[in-house]
Parts: sequence; C-alpha cells; structure tokens
Amino acid sequence: MALFIVGLVWLIRSLTRDAASKPANVETPQDILRRRYAAGEIDEEEYLRRLSGVGQR
Repeated sequence: MALFIVGLVWLIRSLTRDAASKPANVETPQDILRRRYAAGEIDEEEYLRRLSGVGQR
C-alpha cells in the first residue's frame, strides 16, 4: 500500500512539475504589432513607427 501511495505522489508531482516548467504562449511586442497590422487595426506608418520603438528598448 505504501508503494502505491509513493508512486501516486511521484506521478502527481511529475505531472504538475512538467506543466509548470513549460512556458506559456506569450506574444512578443513584435507579434502583437504584426497581428494588429494584419487585422487592419493600425496602418503601415504606425506599424513601422511602433516597430522601431520596440527595437530601441
């Protein structure tokens, strides 16, 4: 019985550790700008202006 409990604890810890170690799908500022430009939310001039600003940081 103890071996079963230890195995169960090990399994749960390994599954939660794997989920926590994977990075979330995080958009970079460049990705956000590309998406907004493609969707027509910003025009080319604003896209290029903001893209150059992002590159300076």
